[in-house]
Amino acid sequence: MTSYVIISICYKLISFNKPSTFISMNKGEKYFQSFKSNQIYTIQGILNYSLNYCTISNILTIKIMNADNLKFPFELTNYYTYIIITLFIWDNDHQYWILLDDQQRTTHYVNGFKPIWNELFNFHIIQSKLVEINLSIELYINDSIGQDKCIGYLDILLNNINTNLYFNQEYRFTEMIKSYKDEKNFYFNHTINVNLNKIDHLKDVQIYIQLYYIKQILGEINIGLQYPHTTGYKHWIFVDITKSVTKIEAIPSNQIPHNNNNKVSKLCRDLSIITSNLRSSPSARIRSNNTISLQSNIQNLYTS
Repeated sequence: MTSYVIISICYKLISFNKPSTFISMNKGEKYFQSFKSNQIYTIQGILNYSLNYCTISNILTIKIMNADNLKFPFELTNYYTYIIITLFIWDNDHQYWILLDDQQRTTHYVNGFKPIWNELFNFHIIQSKLVEINLSIELYINDSIGQDKCIGYLDILLNNINTNLYFNQEYRFTEMIKSYKDEKNFYFNHTINVNLNKIDHLKDVQIYIQLYYIKQILGEINIGLQYPHTTGYKHWIFVDITKSVTKIEAIPSNQIPHNNNNKVSKLCRDLSIITSNLRSSPSARIRSNNTISLQSNIQNLYTS
């Protein structure tokens, strides 16, 4: 199967004695943000689909119409294409994406570079949950010897689509099917501002950052005065956020547990590079308005 990479940094603000919940922020402020690196990808084709949500029956209808300008490996001479639709929802209790039960659909096998499906798929979703839905559309090919290979996909957050477009009406979308490459060096340069006006005890505050590889958590960073013990494949950086000058202490990379999965193990070990980068760049500082500002330059993050 073709490998593709999405590396993102996600963060949340939690109370130490309630690790499974967010501290209440400003009304309307997002509790979850995702930052993507400078990803390198190739365009594998164009997909036409449509969305329609009925507010009376609470049914989300996804119509997969057709694909065009598809690119296939040269060694394939006889192939069929099909699409897998998967819905994920953000679990606030456990803080991760979960697969909705029985919410995966597959189109029929169609031969050719310009497959036409025109298939409808219905999903029963409560309207209030739409903003938490992540729609994944993957394009697969099946060759003459029965081998399936993913050549590209779309990852769509329904929260980013104007509901006026598809509520009680069908709206057609045209999206590029992309295949992400295994890039050796990922670089992040983002600033996060978190309002702490409602927080009485800063010593109980933690900022929790996760490094994702597709849908796996590869590394975690915990910024705060109090922290849990290091277990599994986690690399923690401890920052004293009550001082204007940040003190950073990191677990030596040689103390990170070893695993037979060399790619994951090496990436977790290379997370120690974050320490030196944070030392040389602006990091966590408490401002006069009780807003914590985090800026990190994370580079030289290898996946192989």
